[in-house]
Amino acid sequence: MISTAAFSQITLIIDIQGEVDVSPFQNGEVTISGKVTEYFGDTFYLQDDYGAWNGIFINGEGI
Repeated sequence: MISTAAFSQITLIIDIQGEVDVSPFQNGEVTISGKVTEYFGDTFYLQDDYGAWNGIFINGEGI
């Protein structure tokens, strides 16, 4: 779930991605902020900075 609630703590995409095989946030809920760089209906890419580990692919109905 993606939320943009005014008082939610923003988690950086680099912290979600990490540099390991499994994210420490797997199966959890986080609030992220960034720019949509590609949109494909119910899937899109979101980026919050430039460089490695700063973009994320998001997929799911109702997002």
